[in-house]
Amino acid sequence: RISVHPRWERPVAIETGDSFKFVFGMNTDLYHVNGLSRDGIEGSFNGFSYRAVPYTTMDWSRPLLRHFGTAHQTIEPMVSVTLRPYGGNSNKIPNEDSKDLEFDETNLFSENRFSGIDRLEGGPRVSYGARWGVMSESGDRSSAFLGQSFRLKDDDTFSEGMGLEDQLSDIVGKIKIESGPLNLLYRTRFSTNFNPTRNEVQFNYGIPAIKINGSYIFLDPQENSEFSGREEVSASATARLTQTWKSTLRAVTDLDASEMRSVGLDAVYENECILFRTGINRAFFEDRDLKPTDSIRLLLTLKTLGEVKTGFSM
Repeated sequence: RISVHPRWERPVAIETGDSFKFVFGMNTDLYHVNGLSRDGIEGSFNGFSYRAVPYTTMDWSRPLLRHFGTAHQTIEPMVSVTLRPYGGNSNKIPNEDSKDLEFDETNLFSENRFSGIDRLEGGPRVSYGARWGVMSESGDRSSAFLGQSFRLKDDDTFSEGMGLEDQLSDIVGKIKIESGPLNLLYRTRFSTNFNPTRNEVQFNYGIPAIKINGSYIFLDPQENSEFSGREEVSASATARLTQTWKSTLRAVTDLDASEMRSVGLDAVYENECILFRTGINRAFFEDRDLKPTDSIRLLLTLKTLGEVKTGFSM
């Protein structure tokens, strides 16, 4: 595969506070394959294939600021319009790096939502959303985002369950709260009939003596995907035992299978010269040739020289 992707980008801000970004680009790819299997076609393909697909994007946003008391809040509406020809995904082009896609607020405004370059998101579309935030003088802050995408017609490039296969995409959102030692994060994706396809909750609480982290994640399975989806809870707690010693206990539980996936305990010693870390972990996962394993690892870092590490499993 030989790929050349030239791109020109120009941000523009005007006196009214509106911000624009204009992008022009080209996806140019040349492939040579041997033994490529294609759905619905007998035999395999051998030879060259290529594509040259232009695209253009215009982004707009306008942050609005309001002060009240000792705090201030911002509201920022955002719109992105992307124009790209339909097609570009010939069955003579293999798909090695774009089989799975996790659609969320981080790639809502991306020109190509696939994680790799073997597949392109074709056709014109518009993405829109709004970000809200509030911050106090003490440093506490909260923020929220909600967005969606619309295309002129369905795109069968996306498998069922990816959230982008219909004209109206799934709705993606995020809420984040930071207040003193406590941090909370909630991310979600739900369909237009409000059925959740992703829910993720993370929390962190930390004071000098102890830090606690936890998360819950639910991901709906995607059709024709190597990833079957999951629902799990993970948690960890780190306690500072002395000025130089600290210990961490962690665990992961698969709620869908009602099974513990892993549990581990770490101990860390650190002073001005060395960092010593040791840990024991038990993995309960079992699948075909994979069996539950126990592992012990040791890591010694001499801060001025380097590190030495070892470990074993059984």
